[in-house]
Amino acid sequence: SLAADLAPVLQDAITGQMYGQRTGQRAVFQQAGSGAQFERKSIRLQFITGDGQGSRLMNSGILTDAPVTADERANALIVTASADGVAAGCLVGFHGQMSIDPLRWAVWISEANKTHRVITRAKIVVIHFLAETDRDLAEIFGAHTGDELDKFAMSDVSRRIGGTPLLARCPNVIIGRRCDVVSLDGDHTCVSIEPIAIRCTEPFSPLRYCDIADIDPGHPVS
Repeated sequence: SLAADLAPVLQDAITGQMYGQRTGQRAVFQQAGSGAQFERKSIRLQFITGDGQGSRLMNSGILTDAPVTADERANALIVTASADGVAAGCLVGFHGQMSIDPLRWAVWISEANKTHRVITRAKIVVIHFLAETDRDLAEIFGAHTGDELDKFAMSDVSRRIGGTPLLARCPNVIIGRRCDVVSLDGDHTCVSIEPIAIRCTEPFSPLRYCDIADIDPGHPVS
C-alpha cells in the first residue's frame, strides 16, 4: 500500500519532523540573537513528477497543520501468529506488497498489543482478507485485546499451521513465513512475510478500512 507508506512521510514533512534522518524528534531551530527556539513547519510541498516528456515540478497549496491519512479504501485484514505455544491475532489497517522478486508482503502491527509480542517471534503468519460480511470478526480482533480476552474462543478456527490459527470464515488468505521485523520511529512495527501459500476461493467484496474506522482499539494507540 503506497498510500500507507507515504502518509507518515508527508505528515512528518508538514509538521516539521525530521523523518529523513529518522531521529524521532522534531526539527527545532534557534532564532538568531534571541536564544528563542521554535519549530519550523512546512508551508507547502514540492513534488517532481516524471513522464515521457521529462520531469515537472509541482507545488501544493498551503499545508501547515494539514492531517495526512492512508487510503481509507484499503482492505481490512486479520493477522494471526503463534510463538512458544501462544497464539495471537489482531485487526490490521496498514499493509501491502513490498517486493516483487522475492515476493514479500508487509503488515504494520501496533507495538502496544499482544500480537506484536507474538508475531515478532513467530515462524508462520496468516493474513486473512475480510469480506463485507465479516464486520463482527473485525470487532472481535480489533475492539478487544488478547491480553484480556481469548479472541479465538469467539471465532471458528478451522485448523492451525505451526500453531498459527486459520479462521474458518476467511477462505482468502496468505500463509507465509515471517522474515524481517523493522521498527522505526512510529508506534507500529513493520513485519515482512514470505508467502508460501496463497488461497483465494472466489471473488468477494472486501471489508474496507473506512468500514472499520469507527472501531475503538482494545488497547491504547501508543
